[in-house]
Amino acid sequence: MTALGLNRVKQWFPPKEFFIAFFIGNALSHPFLWFVLPKVMPNYTTHLISGEIFVYIFEASTYYLLVRKMPFRRAIVISSLQNSVSLALGLMIQGFNL
Repeated sequence: MTALGLNRVKQWFPPKEFFIAFFIGNALSHPFLWFVLPKVMPNYTTHLISGEIFVYIFEASTYYLLVRKMPFRRAIVISSLQNSVSLALGLMIQGFNL
């Protein structure tokens, strides 16, 4: 049972390819989100919503293009899950003033 689960995970996330795509996607999208958008869109809510939409799409596209045989729908799901968790944690930290 565990071997079947591990094979399934490797199909969804080929380790080396996914790590490289994850790193590239984050390395390119987050500086844009943190440094460029706040200057272009000074309203925090507008910047946050626009930026998150951009990051979801950009990172999903990166996964799709760099991870061999990853369907775009799967790339969208993975990007959405990762960025939803990141957004939720960021909002919680900001809410608790940590």
